[in-house]
Amino acid sequence: MEELSAGRFTALASRCRLTLVDVGCGDGAFPYRLAGRYPDLLCLGLDANREAPAAYAAKARRKPARGGRPNVLFVPAALESLPAELAGSADLVTINFPWAGLLDRILGAEPGVLTAIRRLGRDPFALQILINADAPPPSWPGPLTPETLRARLGPPLAGATITLLPATARVASRWGGRLIQGSGRSTLRIRVDVGPCPPQYGAILDATVGAVP
Repeated sequence: MEELSAGRFTALASRCRLTLVDVGCGDGAFPYRLAGRYPDLLCLGLDANREAPAAYAAKARRKPARGGRPNVLFVPAALESLPAELAGSADLVTINFPWAGLLDRILGAEPGVLTAIRRLGRDPFALQILINADAPPPSWPGPLTPETLRARLGPPLAGATITLLPATARVASRWGGRLIQGSGRSTLRIRVDVGPCPPQYGAILDATVGAVP
C-alpha cells in the first residue's frame, strides 16, 4: 500500500480512459485482475487495512513481464475518509461482499456512506454492489431479496437494477468466490447508474459477474 499523491494519481489517470475504484478491496485480487484485463482502465483498490492487499500491491509494482500492472494502485483509506485526490475520480465504483459495519451501513442507507460513494463518482458514474444474499446482518428484518431491498431502502436505490444471481454465479473477486463457490449461496447484485452512463460501463461490470459454464 502507498500514500496517494496528486502528481502520481494525475499521471496514472492521464494514461487511462476510465477509472474504477474498488471499495474495501481486501487482498486486492479484484482490481489487480481487472487491471490485467483492461489495460486502459485505472484500477484503484481502497482498503482501510494497509496490510490486506500488500502481496498484490508488490506484484503490481513488478515489470509487466513478471505480472506487473502499471494501471493499478492500492490506497490505504476508508470510504468515509477519502483522500481529496479521489473526489470525482471514478467512472465505476465497486463494493464486493461488504461485511460487518460497512454492510450494515450500506443496507441501512446511511447518509454518510451514500455521500462518500457519491463523492467518489464523476458525472456520470456506475456503482455495483455484490452482497451474499444468505447472510444478512442481524439488523436486517427477514430474508434478503431484491424485493426487501427495494422496500426497505426506497429512495436511495431509486432507479437501481437489483438482481439475484444464482448459486452457480462466478465473480472476479477472490473473496467473493470463496464465499459462494460450491456453497449453494446466492448473490445479490445492486447496480446503479448515476446519470446516463455509456454502454462500456455496464459491459465492464457485467464482465465481473456471470454464470459458471
